[in-house]
Formats: sequence, C-alpha cells, structure tokens
Amino acid sequence: MSVQQSRISGPVRRISSRYLGRNVAQLLDEVERDGNSVLVIRYGRPSAMLCPVGDEIAAPKPNPGPDEYADEIADLTDVERKLLLALSDGECHLDPVHNVCGVTEGLSALAKLELKHLLTRGMVGGYSITRLGARVARALVSDTEASPTE
Repeated sequence: MSVQQSRISGPVRRISSRYLGRNVAQLLDEVERDGNSVLVIRYGRPSAMLCPVGDEIAAPKPNPGPDEYADEIADLTDVERKLLLALSDGECHLDPVHNVCGVTEGLSALAKLELKHLLTRGMVGGYSITRLGARVARALVSDTEASPTE
C-alpha cells in the first residue's frame, strides 16, 4: 500500500476493494481519527475514495420541528410512539416490545411502523429505525418538549 499526497486532505492511502471489504470499520475509524483519505482501487483503477467530511457536513442538523412531520406523528398510536422512541437509539433491538407494552399490541404496532417505513426488520431478526423513523422520532421528542406538561 502506497501513500500519495492529495489536494483533498493530506496523504492518500491506496487500498484494494477486497481490503476495504474486510476492514471497513477500521478504515472509517482511521479516516475520521487521522483525517487522511483512502483511495479504493478496483480492477487496477481508482474506484472510490474515503475522505473525512468537513465541519459543514458533519455538524449535527437541528431537530425537525413537530410541524414538519405532523401527519406522521398524528397517525401514531401511543404504543407506536413508545416503540419508535425506544428504537430511536439507532441500535438493532431483538425484542423492542418487552419493556414497552404487551406482546399482541406490540407486535401489531411493530408491523404498522414497518408498513409506514419508520422501522425495518433486520436480516437475522430484530428491528432498527429507518432514517424517516429517526426524523419522526426527533420531531416527536421536540413535540413533547414543546407541549406543556400537565
């Protein structure tokens, strides 16, 4: 593996696509930590580049307002809201229903959230939140923070 100077951000490391496939997490950590770029070579030609993102891209986006996803929030039942918030950490949960509600109503709510494209079922089981689901969950949080508590 050779290192070349780049106009992007310091030295550029050249790797094969096979190496990328086997070490993607390590490479992403390296790019983020060191700020160096990685050029992926496929079939002897440059194919892709991993490079650190600038602050303007990496800056966290503000939470969406409750009005932005009002239709999606209005369609959610209380159980669906609780499940969506429970899954909003971004992890894959094997049994998200257990601590939220009963099994029957929980499974029904999971199916409805999946049909609304707010959750997705993992390949080996479990549920994860989708990007749309994460946005709706953030809007739901800002909605509950904005509304007065009784």
